Amino acid sequence: MPVDLLNQAVEHTSAKAIQIHADQCLAVRHRLSSCRACVEACPAQAITRQGNLLDVDRLLCLDCGACTVACPTEALTMAGCDPEQLSDRVDETLSRADDIAIIACSSMVSKSGADRLKLVEVPCLGWVDEGVLVDAAAFGACKIVLVDAGCDTCEFGGCEPSIDSCVAAARSLLDACGSPVLVKRSGKFPSVARPDQILDDGSRGRLRRRFLGRAANGAAQTALSAFKISPDKQKDEPASRAATFKALRATGDALPYVRGARRERKLAALASLVDEAESLDGALFSVRDFAHVDIDTDACIGCGMCQMFCPTGALKMDEDGDSKRLVFSAFQCIGCDMCQDVCFRKCVTVLPEVPVADVFSGQPRSFELNPEIGRQPNKAFGMGAGSVAHAVLGVSEGKKS
Repeated sequence: MPVDLLNQAVEHTSAKAIQIHADQCLAVRHRLSSCRACVEACPAQAITRQGNLLDVDRLLCLDCGACTVACPTEALTMAGCDPEQLSDRVDETLSRADDIAIIACSSMVSKSGADRLKLVEVPCLGWVDEGVLVDAAAFGACKIVLVDAGCDTCEFGGCEPSIDSCVAAARSLLDACGSPVLVKRSGKFPSVARPDQILDDGSRGRLRRRFLGRAANGAAQTALSAFKISPDKQKDEPASRAATFKALRATGDALPYVRGARRERKLAALASLVDEAESLDGALFSVRDFAHVDIDTDACIGCGMCQMFCPTGALKMDEDGDSKRLVFSAFQCIGCDMCQDVCFRKCVTVLPEVPVADVFSGQPRSFELNPEIGRQPNKAFGMGAGSVAHAVLGVSEGKKS
């Protein structure tokens, strides 16, 4: 049996449990980013952001994991908490728990004496994101239950908003995909996990293989191939403004894209559910990490700032002679608002709802730009990549941060 995540949680007493991958942080990417997801999610007010800098106060940090779930670019991760491992362990327990996925906080498990072989135990439910719950549905769960003893007296404290947001997001995603799986938060364990129940030790390997097989085909195959980034943009360089400027000089038109392993897994699970849906007519994703973009083509001059700082490559500029168009991929968009934040002419609007069919169609949307607008002189937008980087990041080729 895999080592329980609870056993790994002791790392936070002697090491930095919350790890910052600053090169993936939107604030580091651009100082005008409006993202405050981690700051707002932290119940201990341990995270601060000033300009291009993000900091976690280790003395205040509770290691509850709420910030890691809220971060759209996975710039914050929890040591000892691998979402893929967590999903795999949920899958292993399904056959023992009558196809009910049960995830519980350690405090509740200790108090109740519940059967640990029929549930997944985590120090805090703040560690769990909606992708893990969607995964469980794709693996064949008929019900998903998050069990906790309440946050009022818990050492992690104050994570209820994060947990409730996770449950609401999972419900919304599953509803949009036409999945009937029930997701709930409860103060009681399902009867199957109570101590007096007999263990039924089966195997979920068949369902798991079926799911992974589906995820490699159809919509998932198209979607995943679109999301993966090229090898030259996967280098894990030390994060600094100088390193960001160096990367910009190397690529010329865009900063390196962030790799979202947690999001890839969630999208694969959703694609599996979409493949089984009878109809997607009118279905919308209206939760975090999903959005749609609209461009005012009569105002946009094609400066390229939106594509330059987009963290996932959801917006790209396509040029053909005098013709320019912005190409938007709903599948790659994480709804971070970066394109909207950096547009000096306010031509970009990020919409919080996106049709499910648009996400998995593999067909991007093109916005044809007005060539006459682009010819108008405008010093603010006549800069090359190096000048833009200097203006935005405050660095130059010979200046180190």
